[in-house]
Amino acid sequence: TDRLRRTGAAVKNLAHSASLAAWRSTVPPHCGTAHLRPLSPELQAEIKALEKMSDDDIDTSDIPEALDWSDAVRGKFVRPVKRQITLRLDADLIDYFEKEGKGYQTRINAALREWVTSQQKRKKTEPALS
Repeated sequence: TDRLRRTGAAVKNLAHSASLAAWRSTVPPHCGTAHLRPLSPELQAEIKALEKMSDDDIDTSDIPEALDWSDAVRGKFVRPVKRQITLRLDADLIDYFEKEGKGYQTRINAALREWVTSQQKRKKTEPALS
């Protein structure tokens, strides 16, 4: 139980007393979770024991509380699932992204992601038509 108290804070902090299935339901639809390995029975039992413990019973002294999230990186641990497709683009668009060198497909993906995000934000703030 001492190991449980020491390591429990990190697990409980990450899991927020939620099961892995509940956590997976919060992952955005463009991100995959299929690559995550199933939890071992021992780890499942440890998480269940942690869920039953009160926060005061868990030793968090070795884990500093994160108060500043300004340097947080989106998608550091969960990456969107990539799907290979054939896509016809205007030659000048491809030339533009290729001239920057290696990683042009990643830059095209980032530009598309930025456009989709802006469209989603625009639709949320648009007044509904009656």
